Amino acid sequence: MLLSCRIIGRGVENAMLSHILKDAKNLYKSENYSEARYRFEYTASKNYKPAGSNYYLGEISYYSK
Repeated sequence: MLLSCRIIGRGVENAMLSHILKDAKNLYKSENYSEARYRFEYTASKNYKPAGSNYYLGEISYYSK
């Protein structure tokens, strides 16, 4: 669970989000779309690289049909 940037600092929060995004990309590459979708939605909701997250969410929607 992420805490407020006031508590842990913005750098630590960005490092955690970066790790989540990297994990999501690896899940996408291994075609584990349901787990990847959860992580991409989370990073997009935190406004961490929303364009990339939304791109992958669109790709997941396309390949899941």
